[in-house]
Amino acid sequence: MCEPVSAVMTAVSTAMGALQANAQARYAARIADRNADMEREAARQDISNSQEQAQAHYRQLAALKGAQRARAAANGVGVDWGTSGDLLAETEALGREDIGRIYRQGHERLRTRDIGAANYAAEANAQRSAGRAALAKGVLDLGSSVLTNAAQFGGRAGQAGRATINKGSAAKKGLPKR
Repeated sequence: MCEPVSAVMTAVSTAMGALQANAQARYAARIADRNADMEREAARQDISNSQEQAQAHYRQLAALKGAQRARAAANGVGVDWGTSGDLLAETEALGREDIGRIYRQGHERLRTRDIGAANYAAEANAQRSAGRAALAKGVLDLGSSVLTNAAQFGGRAGQAGRATINKGSAAKKGLPKR
């Protein structure tokens, strides 16, 4: 009587283990999805920050060039040619290099965030696959356990049935019982 109960408990334990593993994998997938969303949001913020930083630098550059023009004009020097013109051209060139650097750094931060988001998304997919695999393994283990126990019980029942038949046949034939 204890063997069927043990078989049922083994089957229930196998099913519960599979369900728990699936639930744990689904939870990990949700966390990874949330992390990917947070990386994407951080990437959007990095884009905005880079644009704001570039705009601030454009304003500073314009203010610097305006101050250079004002100083040159106050000294009675033209800004379209000569040293003053060269100074303004150099200021403009350096300013454009700075702007390029701001955008390149923003692009690198964005690229890093994109890679992070892709990694988290891949992790979420892997966790979901692990959950499905845990369920499939649980079903296969459960089936194996049921079949193994059925074969054991069937074999014992068959042996008991044959023994009963043999005992009955022996009594009918007048043979001694075993």
